Amino acid sequence: MEKRKLQLSGRKEATRNKTTPLVVRFELEEIKQHYTESIKSICKMFAVVDYLIENNNEEQAKDIMRSQVVFLVGALDFFMHEITKLGLNKIFNNEWEQTKKYSHISVPMSVLNDALIEGEDSDWFLEFVNQQFSTATIVSYESVKDQMNLLGLNMQSIANEVFYDINSREKTIDKLKNRLNGLFNRRNLIAHQLDRKHSNAEKLDIDRSLVEEFINDVNRIVEAISKQISEK
Repeated sequence: MEKRKLQLSGRKEATRNKTTPLVVRFELEEIKQHYTESIKSICKMFAVVDYLIENNNEEQAKDIMRSQVVFLVGALDFFMHEITKLGLNKIFNNEWEQTKKYSHISVPMSVLNDALIEGEDSDWFLEFVNQQFSTATIVSYESVKDQMNLLGLNMQSIANEVFYDINSREKTIDKLKNRLNGLFNRRNLIAHQLDRKHSNAEKLDIDRSLVEEFINDVNRIVEAISKQISEK
């Protein structure tokens, strides 16, 4: 009787066609440019504000300024999302040191399985990070602080860079906290209840100096974060 040849067959490797990455990898200068373009659009709205005030439409002008506050929060939030993707990918690629919060990121098995199929040249981690944080709002003090810890950036240094004043007794970190939370809370009042108080339905007042102060402080915060990233 002829002997059967018994041989283990090779393991089938899971394969699938390489796909074009869905998420674009932006560097810091490109991220800053996106933010700058948003701020320019917001500042152009002051021309409308001035026109409305000159034509005795002050209430409409105030509504435009309220929209500027909402858009400013959007610009900051998008900047935070973009540097999150940038920073986490630098950690993933061993360009930055791992942080404690980074080591606690949970990746679903389905994502890991796809990553193994795609191979080392895939952008699976960038796409995972994009999806993981896409619904988060990163503007309040606590959310920004959490993200700085995740990326290994120093919140105190950012506060000092932006708010240090030799003649002020208030701590710089408290100034940063008050500014971020003040902006975020005002945005929520505008977006969710048209800037009206729950107690009496009256609208909070707003003027150009407040909007400009918000914009200037956010610009300095973004610049301080960008500087720390470029020096990392």
